[in-house]
Amino acid sequence: MNATTKSTMLFSVLALAGAAHAQIAFDAPSSLIVGSQPSGVAIADFNGDGFADMAATSDGPDKVSIFIGDGLGGFTAGQIILTGANSGAGSLVAADFDADGDMDIAVALQNSNSVSILANTGGTFAASGSFATGANPRGLTAGDHNADGGMDLVVANRDSNNATILTNLGGLTFSSNTVATGLDPRGAAWYDADLDGDLDLAVGNNDNDTVSLFTNNAGAFSANGTVVVAGGNSPDGITSADVDQDGDSDLLVSAGGFVVVMINNGVGGIGAQSLVATGGIDSGAIAAGDFDCDGFVDIAVANQDSNNASVIPGAGAGTFGAAVVVNAGLRPDAIAIGDLNGDGSPDFVVANSDGSDVTVVLNSDSCDGGGPGGPCNGDANGDGVVDLADLNLVLSNFGTTCE
Repeated sequence: MNATTKSTMLFSVLALAGAAHAQIAFDAPSSLIVGSQPSGVAIADFNGDGFADMAATSDGPDKVSIFIGDGLGGFTAGQIILTGANSGAGSLVAADFDADGDMDIAVALQNSNSVSILANTGGTFAASGSFATGANPRGLTAGDHNADGGMDLVVANRDSNNATILTNLGGLTFSSNTVATGLDPRGAAWYDADLDGDLDLAVGNNDNDTVSLFTNNAGAFSANGTVVVAGGNSPDGITSADVDQDGDSDLLVSAGGFVVVMINNGVGGIGAQSLVATGGIDSGAIAAGDFDCDGFVDIAVANQDSNNASVIPGAGAGTFGAAVVVNAGLRPDAIAIGDLNGDGSPDFVVANSDGSDVTVVLNSDSCDGGGPGGPCNGDANGDGVVDLADLNLVLSNFGTTCE
């Protein structure tokens, strides 16, 4: 056997071992007190220090609270922004709405039937406009639907059976467009259904077990059919991701104790559907990320009636493995993903709406290539050379968890 063949075999075995070690695991969750009945949470670097911060909505009084991250997964209390008495501060998202390089916040005010924009000026926030929605807005989502560089918004209006699209006009102003949905819409997702470069829209309708699809035609949205959710389950949360790696966006819908995976049929509609068990009860808020750094989309979901959250590993081609379940607080109602401790791997937080806290969950694995002695790194023993000594170390650790 020549040296080239030996080298090829070595790298192949090291790659195989690294793949075998890739699995999802989390540290013991911690709790951060944020205020009574938190119902929205977002992760972003608000003060520009390179560390992930957090924003959360809560009641008594209605407010958005900023928490400054320390880069290690911990937080200290920052600014509190009051949203108005009985305004019902609910779901919120972080995005750079005014294109000035820092992250602003949009918050849905459920009782005021509006979305409020909080502009970030060097780490301090100020209310900068409020825009009307339908009744009881939920599931606020940001995305540039017309590819003009401005972040737009969409929100599902539970009590008026429609969704409001807020198109960014620049200068923290938005125009409004309303589309009719099914009954009790609870979540909305942007997704490029037809690969034309703009974002289409999907809205989950809880009371008639459907998802409404809308096609984006140069910023004008038209109905593109209704999809009945597989299994007869009532949808709650909805998000999008390319779960089958074919280049278009698929939909992920939480419903009952399942995530319904809706595969894009390639022409703007939905083809195959499959059910993935969450391991929880009454799954709601949902998000997508790559927790094990294997290049496949994983799913994170908050399970409201079992007081836990699930992360479901993607296996490629639109398939998923068994859920990893993590304890949360009382009735987890919102979820957000971000790298809280700077190790390159996604962590997540869950807002517990029947309590006063956010559960912080750190990923046990690192996506930064591992460290010396870690069998996920080709140079497993950290001597600067990938050789047979690394192979022997990997084989001696085969079957253990990759840290």
